[in-house]
Amino acid sequence: MLYIHSLRDLTQKTADIESTPIVRVIKDKFKLPIAEEKLKEHFSYLFVSDEDKQAIKNALDLIEPTTQEIVKLALTKDSDFELISLQRAYNILKAMPENLAKDLEFTEEISSWQNQFALEAVDVLNNLSSLKSKEEKISYNKKLNEFFVKILRSNEFRFNCQDIINEVQLEAIKSLSEGMSEGFFLHRTLEEHMNNLKVERVRVRISADKLAAVDNIASNVEQIRRGIETAYKINMNMINWSILLYAYIRWLRN
Repeated sequence: MLYIHSLRDLTQKTADIESTPIVRVIKDKFKLPIAEEKLKEHFSYLFVSDEDKQAIKNALDLIEPTTQEIVKLALTKDSDFELISLQRAYNILKAMPENLAKDLEFTEEISSWQNQFALEAVDVLNNLSSLKSKEEKISYNKKLNEFFVKILRSNEFRFNCQDIINEVQLEAIKSLSEGMSEGFFLHRTLEEHMNNLKVERVRVRISADKLAAVDNIASNVEQIRRGIETAYKINMNMINWSILLYAYIRWLRN
């Protein structure tokens, strides 16, 4: 997409711009009446998979035990660990579960509905261009609006992402994950800082049991990151879904 780069970028104006080339594609590939299977195929790349749901669930399940492991390291007050970094990691992870749980709930809802969508949508779309009476138009507009409410979590033409995974959580977990790969938890001596030693050189002087504890947390953080990135991808897919549907409506009303 050219103008939508975050979950908050969807507006009527950006939808008009982003849907214009899609309308041209639909004109070339579709004719009325639209077949249910063909519509489903067109939207299916945006559907939630079982793997998506499992990735989010795995991440959610890992957050609490991972924060507990971080607390254990902090309580040792061991000079080999960077206590400020441990606290930062703890704060980042503790801020995740509420939004991620909401996202899992939303993902489950979309997953259970997405196959039904094509069946409902073809009925509305195939009749859209032939509506005559005011009552018919009001009725079908209401049905269309219900689709957008479902996928955008809002009664307005915007994606309601405030209480689910958005750019705040995505950037935080990316930062933590990258920090872990750079030895974020390991305290560097003044000499190591001055010589700008890479993490591999710092790890040499740390005992195996301490490294194992840090590496286990790092592995968990990677799985959490995958779950959060999956949730964010699904949320962005909902915006793409709304634009694709919007493009069909533009085609039929023109």
